[in-house]
Amino acid sequence: MPITKLLRLDRLFIGAASTNELFVRALDFLVEQVGVDAGWFGAPGDDGFFQYHASIGSGMREYLSGVRISIHEDLSGSGAAGQAWRSGKMVIVDDFSRSAWALGQTDSTARQVISQAGWQSSLAVPIRDGGSYILCLYSRTPNFFNTDDKRHLIEHLIATMSFALERQSLISESKQRHQALQKLNLIYQALVEEEKIHLEAANEAELMGGTCRQLVQTGLFDLVGLAWPDEDRIIRYHYAEGIHSRELMEKFYSAMDGDEPGTLSREVLRSGRVLFSNDYLHDDRSVGFHQAARELGIKAWAAFPIRRSGSLWGVLSVTAFDRDVFDQDTVALLTSSAQLLGRALDAFDLRARLERLNSLYKSLMTQGEIVLNAGDEESLFDQTCRKLADGGLFDAAFIVVTGGDGILRKLSASTVQNDQREMHAKTAAGLLANCLLEKQKNGIFAVGNLEQCACGADAAAFNLMGWKSAAAAPIQRGYRSYAHLVLVSQRENLFDSEVISLLGRITELLHRALDQMDVKRHLDQELAQQAWLALHDPLTSLYNRTGLDLHFDKAQARVQRTGGAIHVVMLDVDDFKIINDSFGHASGDEILSQIAQRLVNSVRQCDFVARLGGDEFIIIVEDLLKEVDCLRLLDRLSHIWEAPFRLPGGTELCVSGSFGLARYSGGEESPDAVFRRADEALYLAKKNKRRRDRCWQIHEDAAREYML
Repeated sequence: MPITKLLRLDRLFIGAASTNELFVRALDFLVEQVGVDAGWFGAPGDDGFFQYHASIGSGMREYLSGVRISIHEDLSGSGAAGQAWRSGKMVIVDDFSRSAWALGQTDSTARQVISQAGWQSSLAVPIRDGGSYILCLYSRTPNFFNTDDKRHLIEHLIATMSFALERQSLISESKQRHQALQKLNLIYQALVEEEKIHLEAANEAELMGGTCRQLVQTGLFDLVGLAWPDEDRIIRYHYAEGIHSRELMEKFYSAMDGDEPGTLSREVLRSGRVLFSNDYLHDDRSVGFHQAARELGIKAWAAFPIRRSGSLWGVLSVTAFDRDVFDQDTVALLTSSAQLLGRALDAFDLRARLERLNSLYKSLMTQGEIVLNAGDEESLFDQTCRKLADGGLFDAAFIVVTGGDGILRKLSASTVQNDQREMHAKTAAGLLANCLLEKQKNGIFAVGNLEQCACGADAAAFNLMGWKSAAAAPIQRGYRSYAHLVLVSQRENLFDSEVISLLGRITELLHRALDQMDVKRHLDQELAQQAWLALHDPLTSLYNRTGLDLHFDKAQARVQRTGGAIHVVMLDVDDFKIINDSFGHASGDEILSQIAQRLVNSVRQCDFVARLGGDEFIIIVEDLLKEVDCLRLLDRLSHIWEAPFRLPGGTELCVSGSFGLARYSGGEESPDAVFRRADEALYLAKKNKRRRDRCWQIHEDAAREYML
């Protein structure tokens, strides 16, 4: 073997940048230095047939395009290449004209190409170091490879090439590891930035949008989205970042409960496992969306479950326009991203819950103050609605009072809306009250999504106000349901167990406040009744003796201070005992009531009428200056006997009575002394009642004063 060829062979593969360049250099060397006419390098494919990586020589390309060489022991694998691969040793065919494989076991196309190329012998040798390859060589000369020099040179080439391939493999692995580390570092940096987003995000929209955007900005992924089932259990993408983000949200949705082909997202939500495909367009799990993915250029897809409050909630989907993007380490880091997002959402939920609890307890404390300070029902209801609406937890609050027929009687409402929308708010409040009260049977009734219980005009009114959820809680008054507290929010599903518990406590406070108002009102009425009875006669509603004494004392003080006189007229019914005995006490009481009304109608508003008891009455009149005024008063009072009195049952009875008048014009005389003088005059009037021409008598002291 020439030493120059060996030296050249040792330097042959120095500087080769790729495996394919190694193959090309080796084939060129074999043709130029060894005299080989044709050859090829290949490696087994997944289908069990050799895949061709490099070739040389006239007719070789036509030959390889028309023949498939198997690695198995069958017809297409019975040649030198198949035998060498299976045995792991060099195989030489010295003369095709004497080879059964060349004569009869190759197909006609291969025989024709071999014949046209003039190949007479071949050699095949496996290369197992640095990879799994095979080298096949062809010559137009029989027994060409059956010399020691050629075989040793080829063996040396294989050994040198194996070393070069091993080196290429190490370099390739090093590059792949470096690229993988760079990719992992980018994802890790994205996770660090994602944690910053979680800490700084003011709301869920910033949190979710920021997470998707950060993963796209790594440059490793082309489209990232977040999906979860909506109220109709349709899995939709609510956030997306990257190229074609709008198309992702519009085209990739599927029913959570359907049997039709779905997406990886649906399978993740069903199984709770991480799923990915590095060849999405050929993945049977999402066959229904291959066309949409092809239009967007998506070739690889990974989906990661997001847990919220311990339950499977949504999916983080990451896609790429290249295949084989998702290796084990990438999937692990993206899984961490989904877990971080789930924990961030839990933190948001916890913060919202704490804020809600704070608002709840604030509302409860405020309600206690309202109950203590409200003076009446209207003030109680209006302040309750206003404070609940202003607390930040609810967008509107109103109290509905219904009658026994269930028809809305009164609406106390307070909303955070502006004045222009106040009319719409009250209209929607009335509709909502009727809507909820129709569905409520007992206890608190809550609706997480108003679209589920509204229709027609109701739904339009609720949409105009932006109302999404509501609850109605009964307010007791005494032992009956009196009203309902209705609360509304622009957030769906606000009314959880904690909020409903608050509603129960607020309505209990309202219940107690209403009961206290009722008790206070009854006490006030009772006190007013007692105070009235202390000064009035319950039968006739005239003042009694106590009221008389108080009035006379004031009148007496006025006379003593300014002058003038007080005229006291005392009256009783003639033969009243006979009337009681003959017609009964009920008839007697009716006569007394009618006498009281006639007396009140016969005097001025400034005059005073009282019943002393039994059938005795007193009239106190001030500002009578002349005797004629006194006579006119007595004459006017006498007319009360002219009309008959109607008794219970319709019987009419003529009744008569007598008057006695006394005058007080100053001095230290006591009320009783004045009343006694009036009684003396009354006695004189009654003394000759059968033969008298008038029913009244003026006391002599008064008559004497008039004469003077």
